[in-house]
Amino acid sequence: MNATRTGFGTATVRLPNPMVLMVWLTVFVPGHLYLWAVERAFAGLVLFAAVFLSLAQTAPWETRRPSQRALAFVFLIQFLYAVSYVYSTAFNGIETGMRDAFEMLRYVIVGGFAFYVIRHADASVRDAVERALSVIPYYSLFVLACFSRSVPVLTGLFKDFLYAQTKTSVGATTGQFRVAAPYANPNYLGYACALGLAYFLFFGRSRLRFLHAGAMLVAIFSTGSRTAWIATGVILAYAAAAYAYQGLVRVRLRYALQLSLGLFVLVVAGVRLSGRIMENPRVRRVVTAVHRGGLQEESNASKRLDQFRDALSYIERSPVLGWGPSKYETMTYVDNQYLLWLLRNGALGTAVILAALAMAGWRLVVSTRGDPLAMAGALAFLSALALMLMTGQFLDNFRLLFLTGFIAVAIHQRRA
Repeated sequence: MNATRTGFGTATVRLPNPMVLMVWLTVFVPGHLYLWAVERAFAGLVLFAAVFLSLAQTAPWETRRPSQRALAFVFLIQFLYAVSYVYSTAFNGIETGMRDAFEMLRYVIVGGFAFYVIRHADASVRDAVERALSVIPYYSLFVLACFSRSVPVLTGLFKDFLYAQTKTSVGATTGQFRVAAPYANPNYLGYACALGLAYFLFFGRSRLRFLHAGAMLVAIFSTGSRTAWIATGVILAYAAAAYAYQGLVRVRLRYALQLSLGLFVLVVAGVRLSGRIMENPRVRRVVTAVHRGGLQEESNASKRLDQFRDALSYIERSPVLGWGPSKYETMTYVDNQYLLWLLRNGALGTAVILAALAMAGWRLVVSTRGDPLAMAGALAFLSALALMLMTGQFLDNFRLLFLTGFIAVAIHQRRA
């Protein structure tokens, strides 16, 4: 808010919250470009904006203690991360380099983001989060259509440049597809859409929120992310239970009608699309693996089990302090956020991270007290988040980390 003097006195000019732009960039900036240099630059921009704008803007007094507590947690994690890095290079003989130097700033960036969001997020940011989430599934499916059909200018832009380095794909002969845009990996899109689905089912303010939720379901199926499919089932179960409670126990007709219509649409769509669903190769591989003796027989699941064992062998060699951010001799990728924290942060750092997340999750649930639907939504959001972190290092991607934070803040400020 700025005050300017005119010939008639002092006029008040309200400027938009700069965080609104940050929300849109978080969703759509192509971070994967130039070997992920764009994401690193974006993370640096977020840190700069957080520091500069926090110094330039006044903040409500009630946000000071939560932001200071969050900052204390994050900098404790950062300190332990630095200790892990020094220990691993000094005593475990790990080679290091410039990319580890940037990685060392991870929790500094996270701390700046958390501090800024807690102190300066407002109703305009919450509305921007909802609008940005509503665009994701339609944009993703539009990009997939451009991959499938030749659209002048756009097909070349998406297929040969903007998303050429991503896993968005359409089989030229089989017609099988997986969509990742606006992210690099279909699992990333599945993660974002699952959290977005939870938001629209329980907290959306738009009259079109159920249409957006339906678009999220289509986008989630199009990702081929089986973890996102399971998380979606969990979210829908929470929604069915919450709407049934509101409609049958609290006798709110609107919720009963919405639940009935939703179940009818899901059943009809499931029956009509069951053939196409079962033709999906990722579905067929799961079904085949179960018939052969269990999910561990599926090739992707088998590779993850091997990866799990390899990660544990490293963790056992340095269980307390971990290996730090060094990527040159330790595993470069682990499809499990909890294992990755143990690998890099050790038991000490991971305990602090989980304590911070538990406290943030508890505050989110407490903020919904007195509203059964909102409380069910907060639990659905947290359950889907906890489940998906078991199969991907989603919070190591800065864009997904920031998006998760923005959605959590939007849930917390749902009544603002």
